[in-house]
Amino acid sequence: MHCIVRIKRQDKIPNSEVLQRRVMSGIEAFVIKVQLRWVGHVHRMSDSRIPKATFYAELPSGTMPNCRPLLRFKDNLKANLLSTGIDPTTWEDLAANRSKWRKACSTGVQHFEEAHIANAVEKCSRQKGSTCQSAPARVVLRYKTLHM
Repeated sequence: MHCIVRIKRQDKIPNSEVLQRRVMSGIEAFVIKVQLRWVGHVHRMSDSRIPKATFYAELPSGTMPNCRPLLRFKDNLKANLLSTGIDPTTWEDLAANRSKWRKACSTGVQHFEEAHIANAVEKCSRQKGSTCQSAPARVVLRYKTLHM
């Protein structure tokens, strides 16, 4: 991200400032948007299609490990729906209409990115004890060496 915004790591600019300066969305937002759009696509498929049958299927038997079970795709989907502000209980009704679902995904991802930047700024201000602003760029003096 630093090289895209043309910031060097030596400039000591905090990540919150880099996030505010960027010109494109972050990788997390991109992955969430792709996941939500794909789930909407699968939901609109006919019931006989394998991806939809697999998505809505449940295992008839099996045991869970004693430790914390691994997150399933549906668990990550629920977390992403919550982070984008889409209600996890009614997302299927929204996904049935393609144009409304795309708009909900886009606005939800924008909401996620704004919250992500706000959290980064808050974290920076908690660590530094004051408002987080960009540090002044260091001036590097270059001396010419004289060859004798």
